[in-house]
Amino acid sequence: MFARMSKPAPSKTNVMFALGLCSAAAWLAAAAYFAMTKGLLDGTGHAMGRDFVNNWTAARLASEGRIHEVFDPFQFYAAVHAMVDPTLLFHFWPYPPTYLAIVQPLGRLPYIPAFIVWSVASLGLLAVAARAVFPARSDVVFLLASPAVATNLVLGQNGGLTAALLLAAVAMIDRRPRTAGVLLGLLTFKPQLGLLAPVLVVAERRWSILVAAALTGAAFAGFSAVLFGVEAWRDFATLTVPMQTTMMQTGKGPFMLMMVSAFASGRVLGLDATWAMALQAPFTLAAGVLAWRACRGSGPVWAKVATMMVTTLLATPQALNYDMIPVAAAALLLAHRAQGWPDRALCVALWFAPILVIALNGMGAPITPLILAAAAFRLDREHTASARLAPAALAA
Repeated sequence: MFARMSKPAPSKTNVMFALGLCSAAAWLAAAAYFAMTKGLLDGTGHAMGRDFVNNWTAARLASEGRIHEVFDPFQFYAAVHAMVDPTLLFHFWPYPPTYLAIVQPLGRLPYIPAFIVWSVASLGLLAVAARAVFPARSDVVFLLASPAVATNLVLGQNGGLTAALLLAAVAMIDRRPRTAGVLLGLLTFKPQLGLLAPVLVVAERRWSILVAAALTGAAFAGFSAVLFGVEAWRDFATLTVPMQTTMMQTGKGPFMLMMVSAFASGRVLGLDATWAMALQAPFTLAAGVLAWRACRGSGPVWAKVATMMVTTLLATPQALNYDMIPVAAAALLLAHRAQGWPDRALCVALWFAPILVIALNGMGAPITPLILAAAAFRLDREHTASARLAPAALAA
């Protein structure tokens, strides 16, 4: 289904210009952020690259054999103070041992060189994956210049890596389904981004993808257990997961401004975790239905790819602005076919959402899930229109 797409027709609107302006603003803000950095601290008192401090501290602890301290939130926080700066706010390691296996080599480098290596490697992988989706190199460059990428760089996050795995997996489903399954198996270190993978597999009846993903995920987990011991998984389950659950249900702080899910919108509006999850439920259900329709329908390939990118973020209760590079890819795909001002406005909103969400959540207007839902339903129209055209084409 997801074969490499043909080159799109030139856009008849100025939407690309608007996206370019949004990118310029985002990267000027990123440049200002790094210009304010002094030593290992940025201008706001956080570590440079904000969340990269988690990667680096965990990698250092792992390289020293202090595995238990990685997964114990309070011992990890003490290590952050000892290794980076004693004034830093609370940080904890929220990932399974599989992700620790990925970042462990960074512990052999000082903080800033490690941050540079991580950023360059993530962007390189993203560029390779994007090339499998976009036939034009200019679109790859445009995606790398998106506000989502700028946001991910400033926050030192793994959005470039997860987007590369997701984009490449979707692009390879038709041509190399087993490879697609392997990539989805590697994505299990952040399982919330693979929530719709079963929908994709069942709808496409690509059972080899499911087998490859399951075997890869199991091998990945086993490899991490060999590296760090089975105790690492025990500590993750008994120490890290409860802290992650507590932060999701009752946590406060800047991370709430960066969350883009309906669950987070409920939290921002003052709902408790139970009611916030109830608010998330129809969004997850709608995302699953729209993903199924896209995979089972006869719509254009670009719309199916874009649908999978948008619904992936719409379905999960735990999604943040640095996870939105796939949504930027969807916005770029839609921008080439935008029809009228509603499409143009939707493209701009999707493109700028990683930054816009901070302002919206901060003002108590957490409507980013509605933007994602609007995009998903707009893309569904492409599939519906194609289904209606097919019988007419056959009759002709």
